[in-house]
Amino acid sequence: MRFLSIPLLWAILSGSAIGDGSLFSDQRAFQVNDIITIRVVESASADQSSNTASNKSASFKTNGGPGTGPLSSIPLFGVSGSADNAFDGSGETSRSGKLTANITARVTEVSNNGNLIVQGSRVVIINQAEEVMEIEGIVRPKDISADNSVLSTFLADARISYRGTGALDTSSRQGLISRFLGWIF
Repeated sequence: MRFLSIPLLWAILSGSAIGDGSLFSDQRAFQVNDIITIRVVESASADQSSNTASNKSASFKTNGGPGTGPLSSIPLFGVSGSADNAFDGSGETSRSGKLTANITARVTEVSNNGNLIVQGSRVVIINQAEEVMEIEGIVRPKDISADNSVLSTFLADARISYRGTGALDTSSRQGLISRFLGWIF
C-alpha cells in the first residue's frame, strides 16, 4: 500500500495539483475581475388604449332696428349663427418582447455590503448583420448558483439592452417619406 506524502496531499486539497481550485473552495465570483454567467430570461408585454370624445357648440343672435334721424335709411336687420364641433378618436397599441440568452459578465466593483456590480457585453456578426447585447446590474452573492451563474431576474438595477443592425433591421424600419408624412399628420 502506498501513502501520499503530506505536501502532495496538501497540493491536491488546495487545488495547486489539480489546476482549477481547491476541493474545499467555492468557484463563484466574489472579487473584482471575476467572471460570472448571467442567464437572461426576460419577457415583457404592454397594451395601451385611449379614447377621446369632445363636443362643443356655440350660437349667437343679434337684431338691429331701423335707423333714426340721419340713419333712417338703415333697414331692420338681424344676424344669427351657430357652430358645432365634434371629435371622436381612439387609438390602441400593443407591444411584447422576449429575450433569452447567456452572457458572461465581469465583476467591476464589490460594494461595501458585498454585493457585486457586474457588466458585460457580447457582439455577434452574422452576414453583415451586427447584434449587440449589453448587461449591467447588481448581484447578491447568495443569488449566484454553484455553477457560477445567476438569472437576470435576480439583478438589481438591471440594464439589459439588445440591438441589431443589418438587413433585417433596415427592412423593419419605416422609410423616410413614411416617417415624414407620419410626422406631418
